[in-house]
Amino acid sequence: MVFKIVHETTYRYNLPVFFEPHSLRFRPRPSPFLDLKAVELHISPKPTGLSTHMDAENNWVSLCWFDGMHQQLTCKW
Repeated sequence: MVFKIVHETTYRYNLPVFFEPHSLRFRPRPSPFLDLKAVELHISPKPTGLSTHMDAENNWVSLCWFDGMHQQLTCKW
């Protein structure tokens, strides 16, 4: 059985704001019962930096950070 799951989150602000680093936890944890075929992460505005790692409980965590001020943040996984 194959599933395609798309998750999109958008934050909108009345005035430009500075985005502190964001932790994104959308990717499923590794499991012998799950074969992950593909993962795509789209972030707007484009982050200055992005790193992905596993936390102490084997969950995937993507950390992104930004420069400047912005009125909207969209993450689509």
